Amino acid sequence: MHRILRAACLVCLFGRVVTGAQAQTPTQQHTHAAMGPIVIPKGALYTEADVRFMQGMIAHHAQAIYMSRLAAAHQAGGRLLRFAKKIDQSQIAEIVLMQEWLRANGQVAPDTESWRTMPMPGMLTAEQGPPSKLPTAPISTAGS
Repeated sequence: MHRILRAACLVCLFGRVVTGAQAQTPTQQHTHAAMGPIVIPKGALYTEADVRFMQGMIAHHAQAIYMSRLAAAHQAGGRLLRFAKKIDQSQIAEIVLMQEWLRANGQVAPDTESWRTMPMPGMLTAEQGPPSKLPTAPISTAGS
């Protein structure tokens, strides 16, 4: 559990550095507002920005998983398929860590479908989103 906490703290620290320079768009603010208010207990070692970062990273990682699974749908070669599988596995494990951290701190932990409704810079837009002919099976984090 200490490893998880240390990893989460590093992610939060990194998130503050990365997200500090970017203001949220009205759409991002609205999307985060839909998750409910973020209440930070007095004396907590994390901030609202940390919570928002973790929530946003779950969406970001889930979209990476979706995109890695496109390799098979596009008949990619063996080397790329192995790389895509590593992306899939690592991102699922990280999503589980972030969801556990959020829940342990009494915060809303988005599921892996949140990427479809949480726009942010660098993410697919609704127009670029999944074509209907491609598989869109939910991402399972059970057992990870």
